[in-house]
Amino acid sequence: MEKKPSVTFHDLAESREFNEFFSIVWDLTGTVIALRAPGMEEAMRPFSPGMTAPVCQVVNSTREGHAACERDDRRHTEEALRRGEAVHYICHAGLVDFMVPICVEGHHVATIEGGQLMPTAPTEEGFRTLCERTASYGLDREKLREAYFGATPMAQEKIEAIVSLVRLFGQHFTEFAWQLEELRDERRHPAVTKAMDYVTQHYHERVALNDVADHVRLSPSYLSALFSREAGMTLTDFIHRTRVERAKRLLRDTDKGVSEIAFDVGFQNVTHFNYVFRKVEDTSPSQFRSR
Repeated sequence: MEKKPSVTFHDLAESREFNEFFSIVWDLTGTVIALRAPGMEEAMRPFSPGMTAPVCQVVNSTREGHAACERDDRRHTEEALRRGEAVHYICHAGLVDFMVPICVEGHHVATIEGGQLMPTAPTEEGFRTLCERTASYGLDREKLREAYFGATPMAQEKIEAIVSLVRLFGQHFTEFAWQLEELRDERRHPAVTKAMDYVTQHYHERVALNDVADHVRLSPSYLSALFSREAGMTLTDFIHRTRVERAKRLLRDTDKGVSEIAFDVGFQNVTHFNYVFRKVEDTSPSQFRSR
């Protein structure tokens, strides 16, 4: 059996170093970065939706536009992995993006993604080209015009400097990752990590406190108190958040109905699913899909 890396995507995403680096890059350059799990399954984005580039907000407002972004990201992540180094490129909407793979012990554990940078000053010809690129996405043309002409262009030298900065950090991150296993053990009780892994694997089933407690071989009351202290939320909250994250992906990327998705991710009835989803995301599943 192939040995799994000792460091996971969540170890990197929860590290103080990544979050500090994100803040520094945003404060200095206004560039958004995120950490994406292998297979494009999950992204850790420590930013609010309002920090996304205006053009990207409009493009991602439709399912077709969002799907095009996902395809572009996936293709260039695969290219970065083949080359074993960072890549930057012009995306399908004409903006500059970059991908920096993070590999630990020969395993791809995460990708730093970012960009949304306008490489040239907005012009009418440039807007026509953007409309041609995105013609099949069903975008609101007036909103797209407002976003495009409201964007701030960035000089090529500055773009290259940002990519170089992120590339250097990616190299540091790879080296730093070797230290994370020990740091993780110091930070979190092994039983809590094991409980989180169990929930991640079984979220679509009936998961109760007693099931998880049996799995980690602790009493339900002790696990409950330990989990709340170590994770900063109750075990039930973690189960709900895990299910909602999976539901969000299905709402974005499939045509399944809300009821079907609710049962797919482990909820026993749609009313409870709607209640929990709104509590976590401050919107209903239907509104999330429309948005």
